[in-house]
Amino acid sequence: MQHRSFWATTAETAPRFPTLDHSIETETLIIGGGLTGMATAFLLHRAGHSVQLIEADEIGSGDSGQTSGHLSTATDLQYNYLQKSYGQESARLIARGMRNAVDQIKTIAETEGIDCHFAYEPGYLYTRISEQTEELEEEYKAARNAGLDVQLQSSCPLPFEVQQAVRFGNNARFQPLRFINGLAQRLKAEGVPIFTHTRAMEVQRDGDHRVVETDQGHRISAGRVIMATHLPAFAKAEQTALPPSRTYVMAYKVKGEVPQGLFWDMQSPYHYTRNAEYNGQQVLITGGADHRTGTVQDTDACFRELEDYIREHYPVDEMLHRWSGQWYEPTDKLPMIGKSILDERVLVSSGYSGDGLVFGMMGARLITDLLQEEENPLLNVVRPRRMHLKSDYIKNNAEVARHFVKDHLSSYPKDLSSIEPGTGRILQHNGSKYAVYRDEAGELTTLSPTCTHMGCTVRWNQGERTWDCPCHGGQFSAKGEPLRAPVRSPLKPKPLEE
Repeated sequence: MQHRSFWATTAETAPRFPTLDHSIETETLIIGGGLTGMATAFLLHRAGHSVQLIEADEIGSGDSGQTSGHLSTATDLQYNYLQKSYGQESARLIARGMRNAVDQIKTIAETEGIDCHFAYEPGYLYTRISEQTEELEEEYKAARNAGLDVQLQSSCPLPFEVQQAVRFGNNARFQPLRFINGLAQRLKAEGVPIFTHTRAMEVQRDGDHRVVETDQGHRISAGRVIMATHLPAFAKAEQTALPPSRTYVMAYKVKGEVPQGLFWDMQSPYHYTRNAEYNGQQVLITGGADHRTGTVQDTDACFRELEDYIREHYPVDEMLHRWSGQWYEPTDKLPMIGKSILDERVLVSSGYSGDGLVFGMMGARLITDLLQEEENPLLNVVRPRRMHLKSDYIKNNAEVARHFVKDHLSSYPKDLSSIEPGTGRILQHNGSKYAVYRDEAGELTTLSPTCTHMGCTVRWNQGERTWDCPCHGGQFSAKGEPLRAPVRSPLKPKPLEE
């Protein structure tokens, strides 16, 4: 078993890029080297735009490589919800955008010769509970009204019985990191400037330009900035409408055949399953056990729960990999793609819920259409500025405020002996709180538990051995180094008083 994703260990090595060591100017700066950023850079470059891209770590090191690799039009948002909340035309536009995104990944992979194991597969939304069949039938009708190729069935190709299923045609699976690395290779060969280990620290206005300062003190002057960082790092108005959640995934060898297709049940939280191949061997990939970030400390229990589910339902053998990822669901469910709420020269593509790979490609297409001044009615549906005064937006800010109050009033353990080797806890001592980690050798690291983004108190994540922020999803290593946007500065050292 490895604590890295199946994709990270089976992809070819990503091309190497330099770290930015001087100040530069560009027409368009893209921040983030995941699927959204690389696909946006690829499409804009091919459309004749001058682009440059920076990534805080390595290309593909973020959540694009922590998914299950589904390419589905059976959106987490559910078409019944979309139709009732936003109307049938909006649901049709979302469905068409997702279908086109799946097809565009295939087209790019074929035309650019990227071996990302792309394959069309049917997708199945199913239930094993008779009380859920009416809800499933409503989803089938809404997906059909949205223009998708769907069928209502009494079975699907799983090794257990189901009550009912909706079959979605022309869904697909692929190896996301092989696709991202392939895009990076093409952009490098065509001379597009890409810089890794270059963290954006802040963005400032300078007339018609935006100036981004990096962690090395260099400045990037750009006509526009595209935030492709999963959570838009500098667009705080958008951040407050994007509560974070975590999900867990496992890859197994199997005894016999792996079910062919993509599968999602209707439990809450739901489970999702697909097949993959490696060295001629069939692999089962299953995920689930989702929860709001920071609300579960013993995240190893989430893996145990998922493993129990897998072994109960599938004839699996050896566990190969386990990993977790993070996703953000806007308070009104729709993704946020387009001009930022407060700055039209900053563009964002975020809020993908559980459809990150498809919405990532869709976001790249929409951002390109926007900058090409090509009319695309879907941009009106997903524009970030729709969120500004919505009640759900205000509700989520109240939830963040609740975390502040709860953290202030909460009591924490006071005894260091409660911290086992390889674990962390928030401790309270002499009226002050500390984030304390004890490594395997017994050495303590004591830090301020205050997130350097907007001041929430971090929580320990035992499964990942990280400090996670429940407000906006920032993540720090056990030693306090920033790992995940929107945080850019480490947790401050805080010596424990005797």
